[in-house]
Amino acid sequence: MPKLKEFRQDYYYFSGKVSENVRSLCLSAVAVIWVFKQEAGGLTTLPTALYWALLWVICALAFDFMQYLYGSVTWAIFSRSKEKKGIDQEVELLAPAFLNWPTNLFYALKILSAIAVYVQILRYLYAVIKPG
Repeated sequence: MPKLKEFRQDYYYFSGKVSENVRSLCLSAVAVIWVFKQEAGGLTTLPTALYWALLWVICALAFDFMQYLYGSVTWAIFSRSKEKKGIDQEVELLAPAFLNWPTNLFYALKILSAIAVYVQILRYLYAVIKPG
């Protein structure tokens, strides 16, 4: 029977993969948006759906950044505060759950933003390339 730490390892593995995929999907979305950009009179414009898709890409990547920035700063402060109190590196600690809530929020917002990117792209493609 699996142990709790094995489920935690699965969580770390899958959430890491989701983060990698969100980044890849966002960069791919930028390429798709670039293909469908429009040039007129020396100006580059985007159809409305692709404009929103690009904004969602920026949001998704910003949330991705914030997730890792917040997590790294929070856990650095937490561990440093324990070190200053003289707690040994090998001591098992229970951290307050609320410390990880913003990380989970940024993670969820990142995923929702990536979904919004592709909803906008699919809306645009469906409008432009209607099935026979």
